[in-house]
Amino acid sequence: MLLGAAGDALALELYFSEFFSDYQNQQEHTKLMYEREYILFGKESDAGNLTQMVMSLVAFRSLFTMTALLQNTEKMTQISTIAQAAAGVTGIPLLSSIIKYSLLLLWAVEEAFVEAAALLKGKRIPFFSAEGRISATELLRFGRGLVTAKAKGIADSIIGTAYSDYLLLFSLIESRTKKCYFAMDLIQENIRLRYRDSFRMRNVVTAVSFETNTKLTKTWFPE
Repeated sequence: MLLGAAGDALALELYFSEFFSDYQNQQEHTKLMYEREYILFGKESDAGNLTQMVMSLVAFRSLFTMTALLQNTEKMTQISTIAQAAAGVTGIPLLSSIIKYSLLLLWAVEEAFVEAAALLKGKRIPFFSAEGRISATELLRFGRGLVTAKAKGIADSIIGTAYSDYLLLFSLIESRTKKCYFAMDLIQENIRLRYRDSFRMRNVVTAVSFETNTKLTKTWFPE
C-alpha cells in the first residue's frame, strides 16, 4: 500500500515536470508562465506564485543557513561582540542574548535570500555550507543590489540542490488533491487558449459504464 502511494506520488510529479512549465523551463502558449509554481500556491498571477516560491525558499534555506552560522566560530564571535556592545550602550545586560539571536536570525535570512537568488539563476546550493556570503558589516546595508551581486558571485557547481529540486520537495509535501485541482485549472485554461474557448473541464467525460443482459436459448441440431 505504501509503495503504491509512493509510486502514485512519483508518477504525478513526473507528469508535472514533463507537461508543465516553471520559472526555469518556460513554454509558449500557456496561460501562466510559471505553471508548477501555480500548482503549488494557486495565485492568480506569475508574480504572485514566484513571490510565494521565493519566500518558501527563504524560509526553508534560513534553517540551514542558521545551522551553518552556528558552526561558524568567526561569525558567531562577531555576532556576540556586536550584541555585547549594543547591550553595553543600553546598560541592560539581558539584551545581549536577545540581540545576539536576533542578529543570528537576520544573518540567516539574508544569506537565504542570496541563496534563493542564486537558485533562480540556475545555480546549485549545498544543503549545509559554512562558507557564508555576507559579512557582519553588510548586515545593515542589505538590499536588492547586494543580493544580486552576492548571488552572481556564487560559483557554478554540479553538486548541491537546484531550483527544480526544491519544486519537487515542496510539491511532495503539498496536498495531492489540491495539486490535481490546480493542474486541471491549467489544463482547462491552456486548451481554451490554444484550441477552443468554450472548453470546460467539468464537461469532460471521465468515466463510462454500461450494463448488458444476454440470454442464451438452447438450439437443437439434427443428428
